[in-house]
Amino acid sequence: MTLKIRIINGVKSKSVDLFLLFFYVVCLILIKIKSPASIYISYVLFAALIIVIYVRKERSREIVNLFTRFENELWISKVAGWTSLIAWCSFILIPFLINIKFIYMAKVLLMIFVVLIAISSILTIFILEINGYKSIKKIRLVLFSFISLCYALSSAFSASLFFQISNLDLSSSPWVEFLWKLTAFFVLFSFILQLVTYVIFVTTADKFQGYTLFNILGALMLLTLLMTFVTGRLDVVAYYVLNYSTDVEWRDNFSCGSKTFKHPNEKYFGFDTEKYTVYFSDRNGKWGFDEIKCIKGNQGNDGYTVKNVSEQTIPTWAK
Repeated sequence: MTLKIRIINGVKSKSVDLFLLFFYVVCLILIKIKSPASIYISYVLFAALIIVIYVRKERSREIVNLFTRFENELWISKVAGWTSLIAWCSFILIPFLINIKFIYMAKVLLMIFVVLIAISSILTIFILEINGYKSIKKIRLVLFSFISLCYALSSAFSASLFFQISNLDLSSSPWVEFLWKLTAFFVLFSFILQLVTYVIFVTTADKFQGYTLFNILGALMLLTLLMTFVTGRLDVVAYYVLNYSTDVEWRDNFSCGSKTFKHPNEKYFGFDTEKYTVYFSDRNGKWGFDEIKCIKGNQGNDGYTVKNVSEQTIPTWAK
């Protein structure tokens, strides 16, 4: 058999695999092309994908079996396999849905991918432990031992950061404090978890079979994307956290003497005092904090002064 024939046979046997990769990459490229033609091309690619899957039924079935057929009958293996399969199917369709302007559905599939990959990855770790991989148990114990240290470090750093941008003691606002510190903890813990996942992949990759390899790869990819986004857009993460937490706990207005004031897209911390902390969520495309000081006027004509503490530009896509 000549090399040319061997290559052709190899491509035929892996035609579904190659077209799935081709479909995803081209749809990803089309996202950057602002043209109506990208919509029609996306539909053509999707139709072609359905045809390839139908024509190459045997290979398509083999790919599904890779996730759903197991050497053991553990229910945990079945759950991990099916969740992984659904997660990767969702992931492949995300660029296609963006191209055909189904943005909301694309966001839903992204959340499905994130949640299911997280679930299947955790289950995979337990499966590896059940199968006798002692190194996994050691890594897990070391990881859990770092949790308290991670919380202490993230808590101190996040409280200091909040004070710098708002000039307000974080402990004065319990709900904001809880969500702010919880987010900081997850950011730091996700960074450590990324390193741990990489160590697990390097030390045990040669023993992975079927869906377990896809689960660990998915977890590593997900954590890498998460850390890339978080480290590059900490301001956006803070923006979302503050929007929700201040909306729940802070007030919609403030008072200086007998007068009450209120402005759109602003939340106020303080009650019947001479100084207020203001969080503004959208002021000329920016978010940040102001400090208000009340000024007593004659005959009840009270007013106030505003001093900006910090502000950040809101990305268009984050609004």
